[in-house]
Amino acid sequence: MSAPARTPSHRRAPRSSRRGGTAIEFALILPFLIASMLAIFDLATFLSERQEVVHASWDAAVFLAKSGDEATDLAVETYVKASASQRGLNPDDFSVAVERTVEGEDSLATVTLTMPVRGLLGSLPLPESFSSSFTVTLLEG
Repeated sequence: MSAPARTPSHRRAPRSSRRGGTAIEFALILPFLIASMLAIFDLATFLSERQEVVHASWDAAVFLAKSGDEATDLAVETYVKASASQRGLNPDDFSVAVERTVEGEDSLATVTLTMPVRGLLGSLPLPESFSSSFTVTLLEG
């Protein structure tokens, strides 16, 4: 009788070495995952704060429109800082500018709010500051 022919056996790597390979792959990818998560957090923070500035400037414009010529620039700034504080923003970060003009018979006012951008890591090319402005017609008292 002849001995059966041996076929080459394909050995599998032991389970422990496959686990080691997975751990190495995870360790290589982990810094990129962390950097991506921080960049997403930076962007979300930026968009959220920008939206809050837009809301605060809109509130200030409505306040100014309802108050008419009686509202001073200081009153508008005080209102904006109180509104920012309620929204969870630092009121000292805001720069408030009020510009009053007359077009025909209408008294107009433009409220501009500017706030510096605070990024967590500076990993994204965000602008140094953002501003929002609204122009309203002042109601006569």
